[in-house]
Amino acid sequence: MNVKIRNGIVTGLIILVTLVLIRQNGSLKGNWSESDKQRFREELENIPELYSKILGKNKSKFIEYCIASGEKNYSSFSELSHDSEGLQKISKESCVKIISNGSVKGKWSESDKQRFRRQLVKEEGVIRLGVSKTNWIECCLNKIEANYSSYVEAIKDLDGGEKLALGCNDEMLLRNNNK
Repeated sequence: MNVKIRNGIVTGLIILVTLVLIRQNGSLKGNWSESDKQRFREELENIPELYSKILGKNKSKFIEYCIASGEKNYSSFSELSHDSEGLQKISKESCVKIISNGSVKGKWSESDKQRFRRQLVKEEGVIRLGVSKTNWIECCLNKIEANYSSYVEAIKDLDGGEKLALGCNDEMLLRNNNK
Protein backbone atom coordinates (compact mmCIF):
# COMPACT_ATOMS: atom_id res chain seq x y z
CA MET A 1 0.00 0.00 0.00
CA ASN A 2 1.21 3.46 -0.88
CA VAL A 3 2.62 5.37 2.14
CA LYS A 4 0.53 8.48 1.34
CA ILE A 5 -2.68 6.45 1.22
CA ARG A 6 -1.83 4.63 4.44
CA ASN A 7 -0.99 7.91 6.23
CA GLY A 8 -4.24 9.40 4.95
CA ILE A 9 -6.23 6.43 6.28
CA VAL A 10 -4.45 6.54 9.65
CA THR A 11 -5.06 10.30 9.93
CA GLY A 12 -8.72 9.81 9.04
CA LEU A 13 -9.09 7.08 11.68
CA ILE A 14 -7.42 9.23 14.33
CA ILE A 15 -9.79 12.10 13.53
CA LEU A 16 -12.80 9.77 13.60
CA VAL A 17 -11.81 8.18 16.93
CA THR A 18 -11.15 11.63 18.42
CA LEU A 19 -14.56 12.90 17.32
CA VAL A 20 -16.29 9.83 18.71
CA LEU A 21 -14.53 10.20 22.06
CA ILE A 22 -15.29 13.91 22.24
CA ARG A 23 -18.97 13.51 21.35
CA GLN A 24 -19.85 11.03 24.08
CA ASN A 25 -23.55 10.36 23.66
CA GLY A 26 -23.87 13.41 21.40
CA SER A 27 -22.71 15.78 24.14
CA LEU A 28 -19.99 18.38 24.14
CA LYS A 29 -18.78 20.67 26.87
CA GLY A 30 -21.30 23.50 26.80
CA ASN A 31 -23.76 21.57 24.65
CA TRP A 32 -25.05 18.35 26.18
CA SER A 33 -27.42 16.06 24.36
CA GLU A 34 -31.02 15.99 25.53
CA SER A 35 -30.51 12.41 26.74
CA ASP A 36 -27.60 13.49 28.98
CA LYS A 37 -29.67 16.33 30.41
CA GLN A 38 -32.56 13.95 31.02
CA ARG A 39 -30.31 11.37 32.72
CA PHE A 40 -28.90 14.02 35.06
CA ARG A 41 -32.41 15.37 35.74
CA GLU A 42 -33.63 11.85 36.64
CA GLU A 43 -30.68 11.29 38.98
CA LEU A 44 -31.37 14.56 40.77
CA GLU A 45 -35.09 13.85 41.05
CA ASN A 46 -34.30 10.57 42.81
CA ILE A 47 -33.01 12.33 45.93
CA PRO A 48 -36.32 12.87 47.79
CA GLU A 49 -34.78 13.84 51.18
CA LEU A 50 -32.95 16.71 49.62
CA TYR A 51 -36.00 18.25 48.05
CA SER A 52 -38.58 17.79 50.74
CA LYS A 53 -36.41 19.09 53.58
CA ILE A 54 -34.10 21.57 51.93
CA LEU A 55 -35.31 22.88 48.59
CA GLY A 56 -39.07 22.40 48.70
CA LYS A 57 -40.68 24.49 45.97
CA ASN A 58 -37.27 25.38 44.49
CA LYS A 59 -36.64 21.81 43.31
CA SER A 60 -37.04 22.63 39.60
CA LYS A 61 -34.76 25.67 39.83
CA PHE A 62 -32.13 23.60 41.61
CA ILE A 63 -32.23 20.90 38.93
CA GLU A 64 -31.97 23.42 36.10
CA TYR A 65 -29.06 25.24 37.78
CA CYS A 66 -27.27 21.90 38.25
CA ILE A 67 -27.82 20.88 34.63
CA ALA A 68 -26.62 24.26 33.32
CA SER A 69 -23.50 24.12 35.49
CA GLY A 70 -22.78 20.50 34.61
CA GLU A 71 -23.19 21.21 30.91
CA LYS A 72 -20.92 24.26 31.16
CA ASN A 73 -18.10 22.41 32.94
CA TYR A 74 -18.25 18.81 31.66
CA SER A 75 -18.40 17.23 28.23
CA SER A 76 -21.13 14.77 29.27
CA PHE A 77 -23.23 13.49 32.13
CA SER A 78 -21.01 10.41 32.20
CA GLU A 79 -17.92 12.55 32.83
CA LEU A 80 -19.70 14.53 35.57
CA SER A 81 -21.08 11.42 37.26
CA HIS A 82 -17.52 10.18 37.85
CA ASP A 83 -16.46 13.39 39.63
CA SER A 84 -17.97 13.40 43.13
CA GLU A 85 -16.16 16.63 44.10
CA GLY A 86 -17.51 18.30 40.98
CA LEU A 87 -21.03 17.11 41.79
CA GLN A 88 -20.75 18.53 45.30
CA LYS A 89 -19.47 21.84 43.96
CA ILE A 90 -22.33 22.07 41.45
CA SER A 91 -24.89 21.28 44.17
CA LYS A 92 -23.46 23.88 46.51
CA GLU A 93 -23.33 26.57 43.81
CA SER A 94 -26.90 25.78 42.77
CA CYS A 95 -28.13 26.08 46.36
CA VAL A 96 -26.34 29.42 46.73
CA LYS A 97 -28.04 30.68 43.55
CA ILE A 98 -31.44 29.74 44.95
CA ILE A 99 -30.76 31.30 48.35
CA SER A 100 -29.43 34.52 46.79
CA ASN A 101 -32.61 35.05 44.74
CA GLY A 102 -30.63 35.96 41.64
CA SER A 103 -28.55 38.63 43.38
CA VAL A 104 -24.95 39.32 42.44
CA LYS A 105 -22.39 41.70 43.89
CA GLY A 106 -23.39 45.21 42.87
CA LYS A 107 -26.84 44.19 41.60
CA TRP A 108 -29.10 42.56 44.14
CA SER A 109 -32.55 41.27 43.32
CA GLU A 110 -35.47 43.43 44.40
CA SER A 111 -36.46 40.81 46.97
CA ASP A 112 -32.99 40.96 48.59
CA LYS A 113 -33.13 44.77 48.64
CA GLN A 114 -36.56 44.67 50.29
CA ARG A 115 -35.40 42.12 52.87
CA PHE A 116 -32.45 44.36 53.71
CA ARG A 117 -34.63 47.47 54.04
CA ARG A 118 -37.20 45.66 56.20
CA GLN A 119 -34.45 44.40 58.49
CA LEU A 120 -32.86 47.82 58.95
CA VAL A 121 -36.15 49.62 59.57
CA LYS A 122 -36.63 47.40 62.64
CA GLU A 123 -33.27 48.28 64.18
CA GLU A 124 -33.53 50.54 67.23
CA GLY A 125 -30.73 52.89 66.21
CA VAL A 126 -32.25 53.38 62.78
CA ILE A 127 -35.66 54.24 64.21
CA ARG A 128 -34.05 57.18 66.04
CA LEU A 129 -32.79 58.69 62.78
CA GLY A 130 -36.22 60.16 62.05
CA VAL A 131 -36.46 61.85 58.65
CA SER A 132 -32.90 60.85 57.73
CA LYS A 133 -33.77 57.18 58.15
CA THR A 134 -34.60 56.49 54.48
CA ASN A 135 -31.44 58.19 53.19
CA TRP A 136 -29.27 56.31 55.68
CA ILE A 137 -30.86 52.96 54.80
CA GLU A 138 -30.34 53.57 51.07
CA CYS A 139 -26.73 54.59 51.71
CA CYS A 140 -26.16 51.35 53.63
CA LEU A 141 -27.92 49.31 50.98
CA ASN A 142 -25.74 50.80 48.23
CA LYS A 143 -22.51 50.17 50.14
CA ILE A 144 -23.43 46.64 51.21
CA GLU A 145 -24.82 45.70 47.79
CA ALA A 146 -21.50 46.80 46.26
CA ASN A 147 -19.53 44.56 48.64
CA TYR A 148 -21.66 41.41 48.98
CA SER A 149 -23.25 39.13 46.41
CA SER A 150 -26.59 38.80 48.27
CA TYR A 151 -28.51 39.60 51.42
CA VAL A 152 -27.68 36.13 52.74
CA GLU A 153 -23.96 36.72 52.26
CA ALA A 154 -24.17 40.18 53.86
CA ILE A 155 -25.86 38.98 57.05
CA LYS A 156 -23.08 36.45 57.53
CA ASP A 157 -20.59 39.31 57.96
CA LEU A 158 -22.11 41.64 60.55
CA ASP A 159 -18.76 43.24 61.41
CA GLY A 160 -18.09 44.14 57.79
CA GLY A 161 -21.63 45.51 57.44
CA GLU A 162 -21.19 47.65 60.53
CA LYS A 163 -18.00 49.17 59.10
CA LEU A 164 -19.83 50.04 55.89
CA ALA A 165 -22.72 51.52 57.91
CA LEU A 166 -20.25 53.74 59.78
CA GLY A 167 -19.31 55.21 56.41
CA CYS A 168 -22.97 56.15 55.97
CA ASN A 169 -22.97 57.80 59.40
CA ASP A 170 -20.09 59.99 58.22
CA GLU A 171 -21.87 60.80 54.95
CA MET A 172 -25.07 61.73 56.78
CA LEU A 173 -23.15 64.02 59.16
CA LEU A 174 -21.45 65.73 56.20
CA ARG A 175 -24.80 66.21 54.44
CA ASN A 176 -26.38 67.67 57.55
CA ASN A 177 -23.43 70.01 58.16
CA ASN A 178 -23.51 71.25 54.56
CA LYS A 179 -27.19 72.22 54.72
